[in-house]
Amino acid sequence: MTKTIMANSNISNSKKDKEQLVIEKELDVYAKAAKEMLSAANEVQIKKAISNPSAAALSTTKHDAGSGLDRVRKNPRQLFNLYMTNQFVARAINVRADTMVTKGYKIVGEDEKAIEACTNLIEESGGPRLFTQLAINTDIAGDGFLEKIYSKDKKAILKLKHVHPLTMTFKKDITTDKIMVDSNGQPIGYVQYYMDKTGTEQIKPVPLDRISHFRFNVLGDEFTGLSAIQPGYDTIVRLMNMEYSAAEAAVKSANPLIVVHTYSKSPKQVAQWATILGNITGKDELFLPEDMEIEFKAPGAQNFSDYAAYFLDAVVATFGVPKAVLLGQGGSGGNRAESIVLTRHFYSQIRRNQLSLEEFFYEIFLEYAELAGFEAPKLLFDDVAEDASVASDQAIALYESGLITREEAREIVGLETFLSGKPDVEGEVKKSDMETWHPDAPGSAAGKQNGEKRAMETSPNSTFKPGKSTTDANM
Repeated sequence: MTKTIMANSNISNSKKDKEQLVIEKELDVYAKAAKEMLSAANEVQIKKAISNPSAAALSTTKHDAGSGLDRVRKNPRQLFNLYMTNQFVARAINVRADTMVTKGYKIVGEDEKAIEACTNLIEESGGPRLFTQLAINTDIAGDGFLEKIYSKDKKAILKLKHVHPLTMTFKKDITTDKIMVDSNGQPIGYVQYYMDKTGTEQIKPVPLDRISHFRFNVLGDEFTGLSAIQPGYDTIVRLMNMEYSAAEAAVKSANPLIVVHTYSKSPKQVAQWATILGNITGKDELFLPEDMEIEFKAPGAQNFSDYAAYFLDAVVATFGVPKAVLLGQGGSGGNRAESIVLTRHFYSQIRRNQLSLEEFFYEIFLEYAELAGFEAPKLLFDDVAEDASVASDQAIALYESGLITREEAREIVGLETFLSGKPDVEGEVKKSDMETWHPDAPGSAAGKQNGEKRAMETSPNSTFKPGKSTTDANM
């Protein structure tokens, strides 16, 4: 009898446990649903915020902000043309992009399946070139676009394909040229322009979720990005115009304009002399009639070099690339310590760009994880900046081994070589003057006067006599 009661009791407890599990599962479902409802309500609240996206209202603002920006903003075609025609712009953009991946990248996470899938995605999309090309497109146009190629079952992202910024834009109103937005103030989609087989331009609508849109710099809450070329565009164009003028002046100096003064009134004779003068070269000899004079007109001395340095500094300021890196040479003005400091600032900009790319690709990995059912990994770039402590240790080791001087060691870590705290400007000027007045000669270094007095005494052309001053000798 006792055993029967205990058995019935165990059955009752088991039944209660099952009921409790069912209740807990239902509560979990309700909690999850409540959490999702709260999240959705928060999103609605955010979308109903009092401020509207600036891209949808710029052209109608009271302060004329929209049309003011439109007047100075360059379109993608102008920006790409400048990139393809200016060597400094092209090198600066390429250096910025290449530096980001110069020390490599890695994909990290706790889910091995996710790491393998995302690694394959990056490799199928071009590997490191995927990042550099996206950075180049974004630096030039302000916007970078990647099209996501999905598998047929929509459970995987197979490839990320570049879309040329010249062909892709947000869908705009034909009349106002404003970006079209939905009830939440967000763009409704993209459009792509292309040429069909007949050479006619066509417009193809592209769904918003098919494109991953990347930007380095943004003004306010605009939908489009700001090109890295934009701030220096006009100055760089002025530099190119000056280069063109200098080249044109050089050609005219080598081929001066020939002006002939003659008393001849015969058109035939004038035409003959025009042919002759047009064919002469620097090796030819020319004999002229008594009544003819020739005048050569060429541009005078040019001061292009005085202004070129300023405009080149403007290019450096626009992109943040140190001049030594931009020109691909060591001696580009300034000392090594200054160059090291500027390079570290440049690395700080590159690190910021790396962080932007890491965040951008994490969003793509999150979408991939939701489709495939794994935990999204993260893309991490290795920091390209030189660690100050490492540079310091290297400088100390080289100095202690006697391979470099104390001043060279200070320059390696970016310190000035002046021990007093400030440079001796007056002393440097005097030293430069002495080197100019007393150049390098056998037995005497530049700036020294060794042997000059003896040379003056023995020279037959010198008026200097032993025991007399030059003033006495002239008398």
